[in-house]
Amino acid sequence: LQQASVSINVKEVEPIPAVAVASPYLVLDRWRVSPFSSNKIDANVEVAAYDQNTWQSIRPSQLQTFADGNYAVYRTTFKPYATQRINGGKIVFKAITGKAEIWIDKKLVFNKTTAATEDVVVDFPASTNTDRVISVLIETDKGSKAGLGGLITVKAFDE
Repeated sequence: LQQASVSINVKEVEPIPAVAVASPYLVLDRWRVSPFSSNKIDANVEVAAYDQNTWQSIRPSQLQTFADGNYAVYRTTFKPYATQRINGGKIVFKAITGKAEIWIDKKLVFNKTTAATEDVVVDFPASTNTDRVISVLIETDKGSKAGLGGLITVKAFDE
């Protein structure tokens, strides 16, 4: 074998444009709301599996008029992505109107004490449960509009 050398001309070039990898998030858009009540409702009240009439289906971003009472419970069940199950995550509520208690898996995680419209972010811990249940008890003046007024998303902690 003989020694050899090769000369390669190198030019400066602009880096190839790239987009950061986006973390997936869940949109929680299928909720049920309890009948309105004048008395405070247990946010974790069990709903019969066959109950298709008492709790109405709603989508967030449309406030309800509390014509028949001051209280209502909003509830949904969701399956976090694997990384959210392992590491936990956060739930971002846009535009909650009315006083609110937020419960995750029957544990109170946040208490909103003002009726003003606010965005709320709550953390949820890691869990081996594949199904997580969120219940939001809303309190407002009778005849007022209140509820889940905006988009609700589940994200990883690093977002």
